Amino acid sequence: NDFSHSFGFIVIILRFFTITGKHATLRMLMLTVVVSVYKSFFIIMGMFLLILTYALAGNILFGSVKYGESIGRQANFSTTSRGIIMLFRIVTGEDWYKIMHDCMISPPFCTPGGNSWETDCGNFRAAMMFFCSFYVIITYIVLNLLQRPVNAHKLKLFVKIEAQK
Repeated sequence: NDFSHSFGFIVIILRFFTITGKHATLRMLMLTVVVSVYKSFFIIMGMFLLILTYALAGNILFGSVKYGESIGRQANFSTTSRGIIMLFRIVTGEDWYKIMHDCMISPPFCTPGGNSWETDCGNFRAAMMFFCSFYVIITYIVLNLLQRPVNAHKLKLFVKIEAQK
């Protein structure tokens, strides 16, 4: 059953490429996508490396913070993988400032302790530096991905040059 499902999926993909090769507009679209993905690869890898680094730092800084409005059982920094998911929420712009405020929690709304690993309180300065720097850097990276959209004239010129090769 798994083999037939995988084989059917491969047939559909190959059929799509067959149809794409016969129509000039679809061929132009596919060439644009391939070139864009190739040129954006390093920007995307830099973004994932930044997210991984911040997820590790978030785990250390905010791994034991008390749950609040935006930090809960599923969305927190208790593990690196959950931190990555939390940072992807921030990349999409989903109430990152609420997550930051939850990481700033201080007594009497949390249990103070002698060490950072014995408390469920947050850290005001660390939260400000962590979330603001992440948001500024990731916004810059995403803007580089979306920079200079291709217009129709440049697209036709690109297809003409590729056809000559």
